[in-house]
Amino acid sequence: MDRALRDKGFVAGRMELSGVPHFRLEAALDHLCCGMCDRSINERMSFLKARGQGGQLKWIESVSVEHEHKTVVAYARFLEPGKTDDLAEFLSGLNYLGFEPRSLRIAIGEHMQHPLEAPVGPGSGGSPNPGELNH
Repeated sequence: MDRALRDKGFVAGRMELSGVPHFRLEAALDHLCCGMCDRSINERMSFLKARGQGGQLKWIESVSVEHEHKTVVAYARFLEPGKTDDLAEFLSGLNYLGFEPRSLRIAIGEHMQHPLEAPVGPGSGGSPNPGELNH
């Protein structure tokens, strides 16, 4: 969804998720070449969370990098009923760090332990996995 908006010259101000008590986000990156990139994401995302004003990124419990899959994984805190999390904050944080995800997958329930494996390429005709947002 984010990519479709950007291709038309727009940027999503918010992308809210609700009704899911616990989930993780898997952002697939084209560029994640070395340990320095891995450390940069971990350290700088922690910095962004710590200085978040107005609660930005406070809903993220932890962030890890799966280098072999070129994936950044953000584990969300448990979401209270009636509350929402803004997924655009996570995307904006990665963009601020210099990374642009090619896709974003939401893993819930039994999918929480499975890493992102199916790449999404141009002309793929859509998302091969449920819960994945192409952008």
